[in-house]
Amino acid sequence: MADIDSIKNDTYTTDGVQYRTPAHPLMIAALGRALWNFLSVEEQACAILNEVGTTTLAAARALTAGEKERRLRRALGELRQRGAPQTLLASFDQGIKDYCVARRRYRNGLAHAGLFTSGYDPDGTYKPGISLEPKGQQKIVIAEAPDLHAIAIEIEDLSSGLGQARRQIIEFLAQ
Repeated sequence: MADIDSIKNDTYTTDGVQYRTPAHPLMIAALGRALWNFLSVEEQACAILNEVGTTTLAAARALTAGEKERRLRRALGELRQRGAPQTLLASFDQGIKDYCVARRRYRNGLAHAGLFTSGYDPDGTYKPGISLEPKGQQKIVIAEAPDLHAIAIEIEDLSSGLGQARRQIIEFLAQ
């Protein structure tokens, strides 16, 4: 990963597009990856809701993240009533918990983050930071792109639970 100070720090241009708001390219890339990874987790949730038959894929995508969480819990109850094996139920329950962490800690934190100046590079160019204060949780201060990439990786890791549960659900429903 490139050092934040080792690349051209053009804080007003992203992919050739000019903006009024300064933002370091490495921070933009890391933030984009974090949000992309959460969207991937949400897509897994939508697919599960569709496969269990609680809603269509299009309707699931239109739900808020919180409503998806509630619907996933209902889908877990439906699978229990259909006689799904305990291993599937436990896997799905853990996947829902992981989704909740990704949603509450990171997605909500990033959506409601505060921006600040974390410093300046050796040329005197602005370096942005992000402050996440997830409701009821410890504040997270991100001053460098690698810290934001760590969050993106954690979100991606949190998607594994739903991914595993989805494979088990598909197998169970195919019986």
